[in-house]
Amino acid sequence: MSINVSKQKRKDLTDKIKKIHKFIAEAKQDENTYSLLAWLSEIEKETNTKKFGLVFEEHRETIDETLETHTPVLTENKPTQEINNA
Repeated sequence: MSINVSKQKRKDLTDKIKKIHKFIAEAKQDENTYSLLAWLSEIEKETNTKKFGLVFEEHRETIDETLETHTPVLTENKPTQEINNA
Protein backbone atom coordinates (compact mmCIF):
# COMPACT_ATOMS: atom_id res chain seq x y z
CA MET A 1 0.00 0.00 0.00
CA SER A 2 1.44 3.36 -0.99
CA ILE A 3 1.16 6.47 1.12
CA ASN A 4 -0.11 9.82 -0.04
CA VAL A 5 3.04 11.91 0.26
CA SER A 6 1.23 15.24 -0.12
CA LYS A 7 -1.26 14.35 2.57
CA GLN A 8 1.54 13.30 4.94
CA LYS A 9 3.51 16.51 4.30
CA ARG A 10 0.37 18.59 4.91
CA LYS A 11 -0.21 16.78 8.20
CA ASP A 12 3.42 17.33 9.27
CA LEU A 13 3.18 21.06 8.47
CA THR A 14 -0.13 21.38 10.30
CA ASP A 15 1.36 19.67 13.37
CA LYS A 16 4.29 22.12 13.36
CA ILE A 17 1.95 25.09 12.95
CA LYS A 18 -0.10 23.91 15.95
CA LYS A 19 3.05 23.65 18.09
CA ILE A 20 4.12 27.17 17.11
CA HIS A 21 0.57 28.43 17.75
CA LYS A 22 0.59 26.88 21.23
CA PHE A 23 4.03 28.36 22.00
CA ILE A 24 2.96 31.87 20.96
CA ALA A 25 -0.37 31.60 22.82
CA GLU A 26 1.47 30.64 26.03
CA ALA A 27 4.11 33.38 25.66
CA LYS A 28 3.84 36.92 27.01
CA GLN A 29 1.13 38.70 25.06
CA ASP A 30 1.87 41.94 23.24
CA GLU A 31 0.72 43.78 20.11
CA ASN A 32 2.63 41.35 17.87
CA THR A 33 1.16 38.21 19.41
CA TYR A 34 -2.26 38.63 17.84
CA SER A 35 -0.73 39.33 14.42
CA LEU A 36 1.44 36.22 14.66
CA LEU A 37 -1.52 34.06 15.67
CA ALA A 38 -3.60 35.46 12.79
CA TRP A 39 -0.80 34.77 10.30
CA LEU A 40 -0.42 31.23 11.59
CA SER A 41 -4.14 30.67 11.15
CA GLU A 42 -3.89 31.86 7.55
CA ILE A 43 -0.93 29.56 6.89
CA GLU A 44 -2.76 26.62 8.42
CA LYS A 45 -5.85 27.33 6.32
CA GLU A 46 -3.76 27.51 3.12
CA THR A 47 -1.92 24.32 4.05
CA ASN A 48 -5.18 22.43 4.48
CA THR A 49 -6.85 23.77 1.34
CA LYS A 50 -7.13 21.11 -1.33
CA LYS A 51 -4.53 21.56 -4.03
CA PHE A 52 -4.58 20.35 -7.61
CA GLY A 53 -1.52 19.47 -9.66
CA LEU A 54 1.03 16.81 -10.35
CA VAL A 55 2.40 14.86 -7.43
CA PHE A 56 5.52 12.80 -7.92
CA GLU A 57 5.54 10.02 -5.36
CA GLU A 58 8.82 9.20 -3.69
CA HIS A 59 9.36 5.74 -5.11
CA ARG A 60 11.14 4.32 -8.11
CA GLU A 61 9.37 2.78 -11.07
CA THR A 62 10.49 -0.54 -12.59
CA ILE A 63 11.77 1.31 -15.66
CA ASP A 64 14.05 3.40 -13.43
CA GLU A 65 15.65 0.22 -12.10
CA THR A 66 16.07 -1.21 -15.62
CA LEU A 67 17.68 1.96 -16.98
CA GLU A 68 20.32 1.83 -14.24
CA THR A 69 21.93 -1.17 -15.94
CA HIS A 70 20.57 -1.16 -19.51
CA THR A 71 20.87 1.60 -22.08
CA PRO A 72 18.14 1.58 -24.72
CA VAL A 73 19.39 1.50 -28.31
CA LEU A 74 17.10 2.73 -31.06
CA THR A 75 17.42 1.10 -34.46
CA GLU A 76 15.82 1.95 -37.77
CA ASN A 77 13.03 -0.35 -38.81
CA LYS A 78 13.45 -0.60 -42.60
CA PRO A 79 10.40 -1.61 -44.62
CA THR A 80 10.64 -5.06 -46.15
CA GLN A 81 9.05 -4.03 -49.43
CA GLU A 82 8.98 -0.68 -51.23
CA ILE A 83 5.63 0.72 -52.30
CA ASN A 84 5.48 1.96 -55.89
CA ASN A 85 3.38 5.05 -56.47
CA ALA A 86 2.37 4.46 -60.04
